[in-house]
Amino acid sequence: MFIFTGIIVAAGVGILHTIYAKGHLKADLMPVDIAINLMCVLASKVAAQTYSTELPEPIPIFNCTSGSVIPFTWYQLDSHYECLLKYPFENMIWYPYK
Repeated sequence: MFIFTGIIVAAGVGILHTIYAKGHLKADLMPVDIAINLMCVLASKVAAQTYSTELPEPIPIFNCTSGSVIPFTWYQLDSHYECLLKYPFENMIWYPYK
């Protein structure tokens, strides 16, 4: 399972206080390196397909999600919040609260 460090760090330093979300729904979050890898691969694929002397075909649209492969709900993310209260960050702006 992925730990979503961006959201956890923002909550840990006190920048993120609330998230309005329904807890039972999927939090479709993923590490940024997966999206960057996909963009690199698709750039070369689209360039290879559209290189011709004829009229170009429409560029395809791709989506990158993780909710169906690694389902992670907002309730599960909330369970990691207890670690922030037990082990607070050193240089926080505001103390995390719930």
